[in-house]
Amino acid sequence: MEKAVVETWSKIWQMDLDRRYEADFEEYLNSDFDNAKIDIYISLK
Repeated sequence: MEKAVVETWSKIWQMDLDRRYEADFEEYLNSDFDNAKIDIYISLK
C-alpha cells in the first residue's frame, strides 16, 4: 500500500496544477492497511 501512495503523490507532483500547498492530506478509510482505500486531497488556488 505504501508504494501505491508514493506513486500517486509522484503523479500528482508531475501534474501541471495551480497548487497552494496548504492543506494536502491523505484520508485512510479503514484500518486494514494492506487493503485500505485512501483518498488524497490537494489544495488548489
